[in-house]
Amino acid sequence: MTCIITAKYIKQDVPTTGLIPTVYIYDLSDNSVVVSGSTMSEIALGGYKYTFALFDRIKNYFIVCDGGVTMAGYGRYSYGSSNSQGDIDFIKNMKGGRLKIDTSVTQMIYYEDDNITEIARFDLLNSSGVSSFTNVYERVRV
Repeated sequence: MTCIITAKYIKQDVPTTGLIPTVYIYDLSDNSVVVSGSTMSEIALGGYKYTFALFDRIKNYFIVCDGGVTMAGYGRYSYGSSNSQGDIDFIKNMKGGRLKIDTSVTQMIYYEDDNITEIARFDLLNSSGVSSFTNVYERVRV
């Protein structure tokens, strides 16, 4: 799945064009660098974008867009995170996508709203903690 990251740059109330901003993306689960200094492309009127091809909506990211030294003193850096949209998309898919109970492995499987892409899997247990697809008391994420 991809995610479009955007940033806007304004200098003295005027949209700044002709910049070559870069983007840095960190995985918050371990603070690792996922994207380091990749170039953003200009949209128009001070707007820039980057297509984050490695985006995983289950993960949370910290995003820094750097407008470059010419933006020093005018909002050189833009900051953001992905956790809100990822959580919203995940909930939307959990509610709106396909749900299947696989009796061969006693699991409940959730799919995105495309009804093909698996997003979550749960073991199904009865009140004694034994696998069961009848009299389900608890589900445990696998």
